[in-house]
Amino acid sequence: MKHSALLLGLLLLLSSGSSLWAQAPTLQWRSQFGARRGDDVAGAILHTRHNRLLIGGSALVSNVSNPYTSATTWLLSNRGDSLRTNTYFPQALGTGTGIGAMAEAPNGDFLLLGSYGIYANGQTTVQHMLIRTDSLGQQRWVRYYNTNSAVDMQSCLALADGGALLVVSCNDPAGSLMYPIRVPTVLRVDSLGNTLWKHQYGQPYSEFQTIIALPDGSYALVGSLAKRLTNPVRFIGTPWLVRITPDGDTIHTRKLPIPQTEVGKLYNLRLGPDGTLVVVGAVGWPYARPNDTQQALLLQLDAQDRVAWYQLLPAPAVTGYNIGCTFYQVYPLPTPGQYVVAGTRADPNPNEQAGYLARYERPAGGGTAPPVWETRFFKAEVYERPNAYLLEPDHTLTVADWASLPVPFQPTDVVVTRFAGLPPTYEPDLCATPPVPNAAYTLVAGAPDSLVFYELGTAGPAYAQLLHWRWELGDGTVVEQTTSTPLGHRYATPPAPGTAVRVTITNNLGCAATQELYPWGRPTAAQQAQALAAGATLWPNPASGSTVMLRVPGLRAQGTISGQLLDGLGRELRRFTLRPQGGTVEAALPIDDLPPGVYSLRLLPVEGAIVKRLVKQ
Repeated sequence: MKHSALLLGLLLLLSSGSSLWAQAPTLQWRSQFGARRGDDVAGAILHTRHNRLLIGGSALVSNVSNPYTSATTWLLSNRGDSLRTNTYFPQALGTGTGIGAMAEAPNGDFLLLGSYGIYANGQTTVQHMLIRTDSLGQQRWVRYYNTNSAVDMQSCLALADGGALLVVSCNDPAGSLMYPIRVPTVLRVDSLGNTLWKHQYGQPYSEFQTIIALPDGSYALVGSLAKRLTNPVRFIGTPWLVRITPDGDTIHTRKLPIPQTEVGKLYNLRLGPDGTLVVVGAVGWPYARPNDTQQALLLQLDAQDRVAWYQLLPAPAVTGYNIGCTFYQVYPLPTPGQYVVAGTRADPNPNEQAGYLARYERPAGGGTAPPVWETRFFKAEVYERPNAYLLEPDHTLTVADWASLPVPFQPTDVVVTRFAGLPPTYEPDLCATPPVPNAAYTLVAGAPDSLVFYELGTAGPAYAQLLHWRWELGDGTVVEQTTSTPLGHRYATPPAPGTAVRVTITNNLGCAATQELYPWGRPTAAQQAQALAAGATLWPNPASGSTVMLRVPGLRAQGTISGQLLDGLGRELRRFTLRPQGGTVEAALPIDDLPPGVYSLRLLPVEGAIVKRLVKQ
């Protein structure tokens, strides 16, 4: 691995701006890794709960008579150091094998969505696959999906029951591997990868790119909706948005053309601070319309998911073939009408692109405006990879690609780049309306040592669904359910008074709430405080990174909780406040400014003080 010097190879283009964060971000580090055999490609990036980076993609496996690509993950430290490489199916002599989307399951496993190719009798068959791995990327199982030859694998969204929503493009039976006919498809799979349902949307030659969850419990997807042209016959796409329920039923669908052109494709979307969606992509179709110029597109939608405002980034004038400009990611800022976008922009030289970051502000009177700042960096190859961007809570942006870089970088080695100094961005609170548990129990007639528990809670928002029930039965027994069926349990000995039975319900947004039952009498205040402290966790500990994760479950309903960080002598270093969600506090606490030593973290919920010891290495 090699780290470039700070700002090596960057060309910073800054325009004027008087607001806070008006300066472009700076390059923090850049790392290169791969087998250096060519065709090492990054398709997606993920920040794990253990403060590591997981890169998913494909790598060329050396085989003189029949070289092929293999699905691959690279596990990195949060500073870009290579820790581990995992290769899947190196024996599958084919092509098109790779990972295009990833998600982290609730238990820390990884879900890798990709395609696999089998070469036989002079032909290659490509299908979709889902790989489940442990937290080190070691394979647990793989499931294959008969999608009539895979075309694309765009998005993977992990769910609370261990399953996922998979967004892919299947090949219509009338298509072929060489000339596929895309059909937008969403699969709902369980924790073992079994298909629970499959829905297709739009019409042939359409496609989805990304799916996100919304605070009302529904999902939004963007992509392009196909339109047939004649003379000659060909298909183009129109920017397209679809909202669906957790069961895959369509709520509504929108075509989102702009006045200049109806042709384009959307790659990503986010919810803004005013509750409306912000969408990015590209317009123009130089493949189907030779006179078109592909321009990057930023769309602000209204409350009905219709175009309220848009901004274009035109490609520079070039000669020869050039793919133009595209926005693949957007990050709304806390102030409505302000955005950071990421993507690619054509270089003045043909056949080359540069990575691109910019900040835009919507003018008060409407219309378009130049960026507050913009940054172009190395020649990029993140073509149609909206999953290759990762925004961190510390205002850094990490990009995974396979950029063509100057020597000593190899043209097809994977390259990961981190930028620092991005402005704070807006993150919607998906749990503003949490689920509400409603549990009870009854005695079993003729069996005084047995109880039957019931849970009939509500999921919270309008479209939300409950997906997971976790019972802690007071005698060390834990039962997890994916349906709210009655749960019977026999106790070997009666638990002591004050022993709680806890049920935690989780909806499809990942929002949880806990209820306690006391079949043997309520606890004393001292018992409550002791149990709460025992359940609080702080990890990693000892810690050497920039943050530690704090989790405190089992809290009663309350407002904000105050906290203190103390040094080894008990002196206060800082104060902070935390807000419980569904009876649980979860927070990433910064420690990058702390020297090595022993510290104490003190929280003050209504139940009583909680103190956790922290060691910084």
